[in-house]
Amino acid sequence: MLAMRNGQLEMAQFGPLGYVFASTKADAQPVASFADAKGALTTYTAGIWVPVDSPITSIKELKGRSLALSSPGSTSGDALPRYALKTQGLAETDVRIDYAGGHPEALLALANGKVDAAEINSQQLATAQAEGTFDPAEYRQVWTSDPIPNDPITVSGKLDPALRTAIASGLLKLGASDVAKVGAFLDVNPPGPLVAVTKDTYKPLFDLATALGLTEKDV
Repeated sequence: MLAMRNGQLEMAQFGPLGYVFASTKADAQPVASFADAKGALTTYTAGIWVPVDSPITSIKELKGRSLALSSPGSTSGDALPRYALKTQGLAETDVRIDYAGGHPEALLALANGKVDAAEINSQQLATAQAEGTFDPAEYRQVWTSDPIPNDPITVSGKLDPALRTAIASGLLKLGASDVAKVGAFLDVNPPGPLVAVTKDTYKPLFDLATALGLTEKDV
């Protein structure tokens, strides 16, 4: 974001929440994101999981319990779970929040019995299941977020409008095989070609940042 704001970066892919501040502070303009094989924009979800035999059945029952989150500033691994606590009437001090250092680490904290609950987003869940390191039958999901649109690919608003249009056009002409490796990292499998997105696509993330009083220092 800083590089784009200083005119040293013309294109960048941001996480959904990171894009919010890249938009407001660096005039990052979204042009494309990742689609499935049918051409539909792909999404993922945040989730909170507990062991299958846990007495916890809802967000409210996390009061006094420990919760592993990914890392500060993560859309699905921090902001959305904290917003879920807020909307259920819990102060963050009501829950013992442990930032594990990443999505895999949060999952491991739960699997190793170090916390009562953990955030596991749908992308990490798919990866762990494919690797055989997580069996959902041994756990229970007590909360899931609304779908989150996948990462936007952005261009700098400082670019000549004709060049921005040409870059967007080029991205949208890429074939599925051209974006498959990046798509797989985002659990887009099988992938389709990139699809056009706009600022409005990510409005729920702007609303989330406002609700939590987040700034660019939080991502």
